[in-house]
Amino acid sequence: MIRRKTALILALVTGILLVAALPAVSYGPLRTGGGPGDGGPRGDGPMCLAFIPDITADQLEAIAAIRDEHHDAMQDVRDALYEAKTAFRELMRDPDPDLAAVRRAKEKLDALETDMLIARLEMRAAVRDVLTDGQRIFFDEMQAFGPHHGPGMGPGPGMEWHPGSGPGMGPGPGRSDD
Repeated sequence: MIRRKTALILALVTGILLVAALPAVSYGPLRTGGGPGDGGPRGDGPMCLAFIPDITADQLEAIAAIRDEHHDAMQDVRDALYEAKTAFRELMRDPDPDLAAVRRAKEKLDALETDMLIARLEMRAAVRDVLTDGQRIFFDEMQAFGPHHGPGMGPGPGMEWHPGSGPGMGPGPGRSDD
């Protein structure tokens, strides 16, 4: 009787633990940049820099310092951008918005985004200065694909379009079965 009770309690506890663990495992593997689920690493991200031929530890450290400096310099701009987006959303939710205020808010938002874009390009130029001529060629090729298209993220076997692929499995807009 005691063995049966112990076995029942053990089975019950095991079942509860398994049910409790389901949410933790149901989301799949962590996506840390570089997997098919998140589009892969950025073309100039730390993961991609390791693919640059003959890159040294000193170069990687110098690039990390450039990135840290850029990140710190952009914090105030990111905060201002968040505030500008919030203000713009509030204006857009108003059933009778003040069009002049919307225009001003959008111009402010655009100016902040432009500032961030220019700062990113300046950072990229500073990174290029750390690299050798041969490494710059490789780095520039990675940049041509843009964010989330680093090494190993291009189409491969089985990724080409053919009739019967994609949503609805039809030819799709602008495509024919020819």
